[in-house]
Amino acid sequence: PYGGSTHLAGVPLATLWLGASETLFLSGIALGLEAFLLGHGGILTWGANFLNLGLVGVLTTLAAFRTFPGAWGAGVGALLAHVLGAALLAMELVTSRTLPAAAAPGVVLFSLPAGVVEGVITGMAVWFRNPKEPP
Repeated sequence: PYGGSTHLAGVPLATLWLGASETLFLSGIALGLEAFLLGHGGILTWGANFLNLGLVGVLTTLAAFRTFPGAWGAGVGALLAHVLGAALLAMELVTSRTLPAAAAPGVVLFSLPAGVVEGVITGMAVWFRNPKEPP
C-alpha cells in the first residue's frame, strides 16, 4: 500500500552461514533472476534492490552480530537489516517523488512484521547451529 513490498530475504542468515562476499554475490544473482524471470521490481530497479536487500542486509547483520555475538545478535541484525532496507527504500521513493514524504513511515511499519519473522528465524537458526549457547 505504500509503494513497496516486503518479504523474507534470507540475506542475514546467508551472511552468517556463507560469508559476506558470497552472500553479496548470490543476492545479486537472485535479485537479477527475480527481475528478469519474475518481473519483481523490474530490471531498472536491480541496483536499488541490491543496495537495500543485499548490501544493507550484509553490513547490518555483520555489525549487529559482531557487537552481540550469538543468536540474539543474529536475530537483532536480521530485524535491523530488514527495517533499515525498508527505510532506505522509503527515502529512495520520496527522493524520486513517487511517494509522499508523509507516507514514508508507513513503508517501514509495513515491513516490520516480516522483519520480526526474519529476525526470529535467523536467531533460531544460529542458535540451533550452536546449541551450547543459551537462547
